[in-house]
Amino acid sequence: MRRTIIQIAGIVITLLIWAGAGMAADVAKIGVVDFQRFLTESNIGQAAQEEIETEGARMEKDLKTQGEAIAALEKKLEADALVVSEEKRESQLREYRIKIGDLKALQQKYTMALKKMEQELIARVQKKASTLASELGEKEGYLLLIEKTAVIYHPAAIDVTDELIQFANAKENKTENSQ
Repeated sequence: MRRTIIQIAGIVITLLIWAGAGMAADVAKIGVVDFQRFLTESNIGQAAQEEIETEGARMEKDLKTQGEAIAALEKKLEADALVVSEEKRESQLREYRIKIGDLKALQQKYTMALKKMEQELIARVQKKASTLASELGEKEGYLLLIEKTAVIYHPAAIDVTDELIQFANAKENKTENSQ
């Protein structure tokens, strides 16, 4: 009788150990993604940044051209100061002030347009990153992928940003090659 109880207890303990090992093997896979790194290192993010920089350079060139025109007008005003009539000088000064005001307004307009463009491109990249993270998570069996800014602490081992960047770049290359 005692031997039977010991055998049953041994079987129960063995089953519990196997069950515990089985549960431990089914650990939830969680990852953290650093969107800022994705934005700066992925091909998608770099393309968006290039687009912003190109537009910014175009706007800066335009502002510089107008600034040079104003500087030329200022030199002309100084050179003509003693030669032209008071009425003509007032007219030139008014034109000069208007051009300065126009330049400042254009500067503000360009700043706002560039910020809006940057926000739209970042939103587009975030949406694409989210879609790609979902695909990667499903493919790799992740239970949860979280953006790094929403996490207070995480071990470096669960950072999947590099994996997501590689996945996104490979997917983009595949798309470009098929076109």
